[in-house]
Amino acid sequence: MTTKKHFLHGEWMFSFTDPNTGAPVQDRATVPGNVEPELVRIGLLTDYMPPDHRRATTQFEIVDDWTYVKHFDAPPLADGYERDLVFEGIDTVAEIYLNGEKLADCANMHREWRFSVGNKLKKTDNELKVIIRSAELWARDHMPDVFPILRAGSQYGSAIYLRKARHSWGWDNAPRLLTSGIFRPVYLEDHPVERFDNVYYYTKQIDDAQGKVSLGLNWFYHFPRTRTTLGYTFHLTLSSQNEVLYTTEEEVFSPRGACHFSLPLDRVKLWWPVGFGDAHQYDLCLQMRRDGEPVAEWNGKWGIRTVRLIQSEFLTEDDQGDFVFVVNNRRVMIRGTNWKPTDPLHSRADAKVLKFLPLAKELHCNMIRIWGGGIYEDHPFFDYCDENGILVWHDFMFACEITPRDKWFCDEVEKEATFILRKLRNHPSIALWCGDNENDAGFLSLHRGSIALPSDQIVTREVLRDAVLRNDPYRDYVESSPKQPDECAIERRMEQILRYEQIKQTDPKNLPPKHYPLEAHVYPSTSYSVALRQNRARFIGETGPITYNQMSDREELWEREKERAIRLWDADHKSGKFAVCDSHQHDYYFARWISCGRAACRETYGRDFTPDEWKDYSMAINLIGADIFKDAIEYTRVMRWTKTGVLWWSLSDMWPMLFNYSMVDCDGNRKLPFNWIRQSQRAFALMAVRTELSHPATLYATNDTLSEQNGSYRITAYDERGNAAPFATGTFHATANSANVIAQIPDTDSRLLLLIEWTVNGETHCNHFVTGSAPYPFETWQKWNAILKENFQNDRM
Repeated sequence: MTTKKHFLHGEWMFSFTDPNTGAPVQDRATVPGNVEPELVRIGLLTDYMPPDHRRATTQFEIVDDWTYVKHFDAPPLADGYERDLVFEGIDTVAEIYLNGEKLADCANMHREWRFSVGNKLKKTDNELKVIIRSAELWARDHMPDVFPILRAGSQYGSAIYLRKARHSWGWDNAPRLLTSGIFRPVYLEDHPVERFDNVYYYTKQIDDAQGKVSLGLNWFYHFPRTRTTLGYTFHLTLSSQNEVLYTTEEEVFSPRGACHFSLPLDRVKLWWPVGFGDAHQYDLCLQMRRDGEPVAEWNGKWGIRTVRLIQSEFLTEDDQGDFVFVVNNRRVMIRGTNWKPTDPLHSRADAKVLKFLPLAKELHCNMIRIWGGGIYEDHPFFDYCDENGILVWHDFMFACEITPRDKWFCDEVEKEATFILRKLRNHPSIALWCGDNENDAGFLSLHRGSIALPSDQIVTREVLRDAVLRNDPYRDYVESSPKQPDECAIERRMEQILRYEQIKQTDPKNLPPKHYPLEAHVYPSTSYSVALRQNRARFIGETGPITYNQMSDREELWEREKERAIRLWDADHKSGKFAVCDSHQHDYYFARWISCGRAACRETYGRDFTPDEWKDYSMAINLIGADIFKDAIEYTRVMRWTKTGVLWWSLSDMWPMLFNYSMVDCDGNRKLPFNWIRQSQRAFALMAVRTELSHPATLYATNDTLSEQNGSYRITAYDERGNAAPFATGTFHATANSANVIAQIPDTDSRLLLLIEWTVNGETHCNHFVTGSAPYPFETWQKWNAILKENFQNDRM
């Protein structure tokens, strides 16, 4: 007996009150969907996410009666089945009615809403009604106290209590779009009365010394209330391609059960992250039998692995502290990216996931961090990562805010977390749950001078941690990215006091011992290469250029933002004319990008660019950005295990943008830095790195595999005219999971592009390094870029 879904998708009746005229509007809408495309179709909107202002949909933010109605006949319900009505996602504040009966008030887009409706349905002409209320008006009725804060300014003020995607209020990567809609599937679900539920399986330990793997599985079973457990037996089978690895059966006495067993390590194919081995998954089958006959079955995939984050509380002044991921007892150097929703309209986002994830695979990412300003992705995202050996760092959906302490809010967060943990916890790719994005980092500035400490954030320190302990205790949890221990906040306050009292200058011994975060988001406003090397953190959870970033060279995106680009080309973002704002739709953000980007070009190339030269400017600024990402990845990899990983920001744009921090635009078109990152993130790669900027570069073999690598290399030098000459050749031996010094790169003042090629296991790949110092003639970089583009195109596998 299997679960059956009867989808209620397609055309629904759609009505609301026009906020401009007060007149009722009656039309139709598509479910799943969001309201904005319907408003465009009706003729009430043109562009709901323009590039240059945040007020396109303001008048619709106070619509308080978005009403969806669906009439349907109920399919017959088979004997032995129960029926639920399921909404997988409603954005955000809503009332749900079935045949005139109110089922629920909803105020959380991040969790499922499920109702037992077997006795509430008619055979024909059932009416399902969803009234979505104004999130903005709801927020006005829920004014917080002064502890919770969401970023600076009133743009984000209504978000504090709303469990709605944080980017909806506008971000540097997203438009302001307080959208509404039934954005994920809605259906009637028929499930057997007798069924498995709340299944959880995990790898407890891999004991290399004793050569065994210890596994565990918990299950719950729904028995009919009229039946005892007499005659029931539970069966478990773990197999791969019809070859049984393990099977067991036991008599059942309770609706709750657990299995704990060990297997010989040499018989088990472990799940490994990419580069370390195959991401093998076993077929898991649970069966309940009554008097020997199967009455219920549950099937899933089991990737047998352990993932641990070895983390200290903080990093000390004498460089003591750990933050390293360990998979199957092997340390893993993390190289990967950050993930945002693929579309501001979440009804469209799920369909795009499998378009963008292969790009992360092409970039040789072994980890993706799901950013807390977006949404919880659905199973297809994790299925892909499971199958391709990509680890997932998963934020809970909080970002750049100080969360409320109200009990009712914490209770809602607990329900959200419990749902998400139970839904996703059996995916082997998920390596870590994280409480939020940058809440701790913002805490130190937003609550500067108050008595509050980072640990006073109940949501991340208590609610979410408790939810993980109760629902997924075999996976690690970290409170924030990056986490700020209380000691850091206390020391900041002490430094201010000591500075005012001039103690710091007279007696440094009076300063408290230093404590530093183990993870950092590195976005320096000064020299990136200097800041990267000065940063003490073990792990970089986000990084990239902050005041300027990657630009598209697509004509249609230039035309979309051309007027604003020309208007602001020579604007001074520091003039006081612009209010400081990190929204892409705000002129300050655009003006800062142009002025800082042009300043970087003058420093790098000794020249400026005009709007008529926008394509050259795109290449110029992308080359600068590509070098920053390359430096971050390669410096981190050669400094193992002082550095343990880097997740650069970010993979893809969420909407049509002329420029942003992503490597591909919203349609999947690669920007120039994409190819540089691909070469730097190969599991095995040669790279020339200056670990200290005042020293010559060293050629390293970085080996993120569990096998030794042997091969040969050659380096070709291209001068400023693009003429090639041999530079160096040699052989190398690289030990497993390490960074090995191969040779020193001779120091030279000459400006040279060094193309580094190596052959290992019959395959030849390439990377590059540039000697000399800025400014480089832009014409030289045009020649070098053509050389790199040709070589990188031939080295895409």
